[in-house]
Amino acid sequence: MCLSKRGCPGKILNSKDIEIRLTEEITVYTVNKAQYSTDAFAVFPLDTLGNNYLVITWNNKAAFLIIGSEDNTTVNIVIAVWTHITYDGVTYTAGMTLYITMNKYQTFHVFGGQDYTGTRTTSTKINTVISGAYCTKIGAGTLRSSVFQMTPIDTFGNTIVTINMPNCNSPVNCVASENNTDVNITGRAQNCAPTITVPGDIIDNDCDGLIDEELQDDNDGDGKIDEDLAEYFKELRSTSSSTKKK
Repeated sequence: MCLSKRGCPGKILNSKDIEIRLTEEITVYTVNKAQYSTDAFAVFPLDTLGNNYLVITWNNKAAFLIIGSEDNTTVNIVIAVWTHITYDGVTYTAGMTLYITMNKYQTFHVFGGQDYTGTRTTSTKINTVISGAYCTKIGAGTLRSSVFQMTPIDTFGNTIVTINMPNCNSPVNCVASENNTDVNITGRAQNCAPTITVPGDIIDNDCDGLIDEELQDDNDGDGKIDEDLAEYFKELRSTSSSTKKK
C-alpha cells in the first residue's frame, strides 16, 4: 500500500493557479524544492502560451500539470502508447482521449506513473503545461526532482543544439510531433570510447550517436547485432517516439 500521495499514481483537478500582474515587464522564476532535491524553471508569459502540447517526462514517478488560463476550456488528453491514466473510474490507455473541462486558475495534476512522454494535450483555449518527475533518477545521477514548462508544438523546430554535462552520460529524449520523422543525431560520438552494452543502460555503447537502439537486430545498419542493446520496453518507447503523432 502506498502511503505517500505524491508517490502513488494519481490525478487531481484543483484550483491552485496563481496569476501575477504588474505594470512593467518582469521575469518569473519558480523553484520546486523538496528534501535533498531542488529544481527550477523560468515561467513563460501568457502571450507565449498555446493550446497544443506534447508531454515529456521521465520513466519513474513521472508527472505533468495542466493550468487553465480561461474559463470553460475543454482539454483533450491523448494517452501515449506506453502509459495509461485512470480518472473518474475510467482507465484511458494508448490512443484514447480523456476530456476534461477547466476554468481559470484550475489545475489538472497527473503524477506517479512510469512515463507520460508522448501524451498530447490540446484545448479550445490557451493553457500552460508543466512536465517533470518527482524524485527520479536520470542516468548515473542521484535521486532528484525535475520540472520544466513545456512550449507549445508550434514553437518546435527541426534543428536543435544541446550539450551534455561533463563526465556524465545524460540521455537526450527526442519526441516527434508528426508521423514519418527521421531523427539524425551528430556530434555525440566525439571523444566516445566503445563499452560493453547492458540492456537499457542509456549509454551510446557503440559510439554511433544513438542510444539503446538495438534489440536482437541491426537497427543502425552497421552490420553488427545488439552492440548497443535496449530493453524491450525502452525499444518500444524509442520506436514510438520516432514516429510523430497527429
